[in-house]
Amino acid sequence: MVKAPKGANTIHRFMKTTRAFWNYARQELKVKGIAIGYPFGDGYKLPGEIYGRPIYISIEERNKLFYAELESERLRNVRDVFIFQCFIGARVGDLCKLTKSNIHNNVLTHIPRKTKDGKPIAVSIPLHAMATEILSRYNIPDNRLLPFISGQRYNEYIKELFEGVGLTRIVTRLNPTTNEEEHVRLCDIASSHMARRAFVGNLYGKVDNGIISSMSGHAPGSKAFTRYYNVSNDLQKDAINKL
Repeated sequence: MVKAPKGANTIHRFMKTTRAFWNYARQELKVKGIAIGYPFGDGYKLPGEIYGRPIYISIEERNKLFYAELESERLRNVRDVFIFQCFIGARVGDLCKLTKSNIHNNVLTHIPRKTKDGKPIAVSIPLHAMATEILSRYNIPDNRLLPFISGQRYNEYIKELFEGVGLTRIVTRLNPTTNEEEHVRLCDIASSHMARRAFVGNLYGKVDNGIISSMSGHAPGSKAFTRYYNVSNDLQKDAINKL
């Protein structure tokens, strides 16, 4: 079996983790009087991450998906999970752990997993009327909010769902492996993370970034936050008109 080549961002994350492990190991062994070699020289720089223009569905596309008539119960469930994710902006790992106890007075509160090991921050998201309607469709015995499935199948079904409802517009992106420009159908690259990008991207420029990050769980000044939105032509025109 031939393994697919790794992209620059995957290599970056692998090397970052490896370097962190070596630094930790050297410190722990130093306390015990043991010195080990270090494969990263002082001048070593991690290969940089490369991100193109973030791609996400528009509010109009989200609504088209919400109102679509679907015969398949499986795809209806996936649609509901994806749309709900669009309204709370949670990572899929946090999304699947949410229960009814996370909601009080129509506000969903949770601590994103990525912040738990550092500075735990509880984020609160007032629920949109569409999100509330989705929740009303389910009464799952184990207290889960929605009928979650495995992340892999969720991503597979999202692509099938998008294609089925006609979310097939052509988008331009950087290929994650080759870093070359390519033109692909929206449905072919749809995934759970697109819902998180839709949450941030569709709010960007309409409210203060601090308000958005208080709900998405991004730390103030986070570089990662910029990967979730586009600066629209309307925002650019508005800026020029203020000159």
